[in-house]
Amino acid sequence: MASRISEVQVRESVERLTEICRALPECEISGDQHLKVTVAGKTMGWHTVDHHGDGRISLSLRAPKGENEALVASDPDTFFLP
Repeated sequence: MASRISEVQVRESVERLTEICRALPECEISGDQHLKVTVAGKTMGWHTVDHHGDGRISLSLRAPKGENEALVASDPDTFFLP
């Protein structure tokens, strides 16, 4: 699956995530290599780049039980289980 991830892609992804989080109350991003997304002090997810060599820029978020599997089944090119 490994396609080369460019610095531009990473920067654009982080900028977009930052823009979204700024619009949400109590949403914060912290960290450097792996960005942690918190809402009201609770960890909601992680933004990662090529995590363990997977070749992806990803945002992994908490979801209700069973929803992850349904999302993957509906569009496996977009959604995956970490």
